[in-house]
Amino acid sequence: MSSTPSDPPGCCVWLTGLSGAGKSTIATALALRLQRRGRTVTLLDGDVVRTHLSKGLGFSKDDRDTNIRRIGFVAAEVVLGSTSGQRRPKLPSSVFEEARRSVEAKNKKDPDFWSLVAEPELRLYEALLGGTISRHAAAVVKQLRDVHRRSQGAKEWSSVEDTLRFVVDPYLKHATPKAGKAVRGVLAEIEKLARTSQKKSE
Repeated sequence: MSSTPSDPPGCCVWLTGLSGAGKSTIATALALRLQRRGRTVTLLDGDVVRTHLSKGLGFSKDDRDTNIRRIGFVAAEVVLGSTSGQRRPKLPSSVFEEARRSVEAKNKKDPDFWSLVAEPELRLYEALLGGTISRHAAAVVKQLRDVHRRSQGAKEWSSVEDTLRFVVDPYLKHATPKAGKAVRGVLAEIEKLARTSQKKSE
């Protein structure tokens, strides 16, 4: 739920439960009630997220953790005022520590494409939320190139491109010129890696 400068602060209501438990039904009813009260509501349905934001992910623990991180990122962008001009609070690095440790452990023991690409993805998300993307864009690009080399140009790069564009496009609408340039540079690199991988698979 987002807010305008004159509204009370926004918040995130996250409904969890088994398939068919009624999460979407409850969320839709809640969204309608809040809208009737004049609030702006953004609804992230799990099935829609799986189709667009997390396309290509399965239901392993690693994939589910990645899916949750992506939902959390989008929810934070909405709640923290990406459309209202409100200043974001300082993001504690501990938010990403558990996910980072999990990914690093997986990559040391049994790396696969999605765990490898999760490291630069996490770094990108953290930089976006923390307002440090201008300083960290080059490091993210370097990590992406390393993943591309280690994964021998995996065909999944097109899915990575689609997912990150879905995440950062709303950010770009309100980014400063410097931050926007940095993010577009990262996207351009991912697009290049996706094209290279497609040519290798043909």
